Amino acid sequence: MSDQRFTVEEANALLPKIRHHLSVVFARKADLRRLGNELATHGVDVRTAWKAQASDAREILELKETFKQTLTAIQKELDEIQATGAVVKDLQLGLVDFNSRLEGREVLLCWQFGEGDIAYYHELDAGFAGRRPVHPHSTDSTPFH
Repeated sequence: MSDQRFTVEEANALLPKIRHHLSVVFARKADLRRLGNELATHGVDVRTAWKAQASDAREILELKETFKQTLTAIQKELDEIQATGAVVKDLQLGLVDFNSRLEGREVLLCWQFGEGDIAYYHELDAGFAGRRPVHPHSTDSTPFH
């Protein structure tokens, strides 16, 4: 776990940037699916679609190059999110966690793409199913930090 800790306010301040990066990732993932389907119609195994073969036709080489560039673009966006200190927990669901502390223990502020501000947290071992509302603690004398 990173040493960086976030208050609810600090995590909320990062959400516009994270929303942008996740939006780009979701769009690129749709491109990847389309490219993968197109490659599959040419008999290319999508699991190795980023590898060019000497025997590939020009059209296949171009599709594979676009596939590879799309993968690189997705990784760049994920790296940008990681650079904020946030952790993408589930890319399919758009789950992002922020390290925090509450009452002396490590917790994770939890946000899902499509939600407004940070509204939940969970214990380190609880995961998404163990989310609890942040608001009862927001005015407490031991806030998230």
